Amino acid sequence: MEKDETCKGFVFFFKQDLLNPERSKKSARVFENAVAWLLSLIGFSTVLLGSYENLRIPETKYVVGSIDIIAYRENEHLLLIDCDTSIPDDRKIRSMIGVVDHFKNLQGRDRRPNIVSIIFSPKDCTGISKGNQSVKIADRHVIESIFKDAMKGNAERARSYF
Repeated sequence: MEKDETCKGFVFFFKQDLLNPERSKKSARVFENAVAWLLSLIGFSTVLLGSYENLRIPETKYVVGSIDIIAYRENEHLLLIDCDTSIPDDRKIRSMIGVVDHFKNLQGRDRRPNIVSIIFSPKDCTGISKGNQSVKIADRHVIESIFKDAMKGNAERARSYF
């Protein structure tokens, strides 16, 4: 019984970190960790970039953009993820479009892995224009769906968003 209660407590706080990270003083870091864990639960290998989040061209030191997490599922998907605890703005979306271009050389002739740029936000981002499909927005509703599928053990369905 005690083990079951511990598990329920973990799931509760994990969900809070995903959907309400602002309850912590380090909300950005808490949210990034929770997103990385969620992606791991559905079969991705994840790397939190931390202080390496700014992508620079070595020769010029030009900053191409910024991503918080790289998630990979062998020869299936390479996810370039930015975690934003607020509603993402146009500047952030444009930055994410530029980041994808610098990873295209990792694809083989068969265009694998599929490179997907995603902004995760615990906010309701329904009002954001979905006109540009090159950057996906995983808002509160999408995160809740992925979380539910992950907790049910349905990783394939959870990955279908990407």
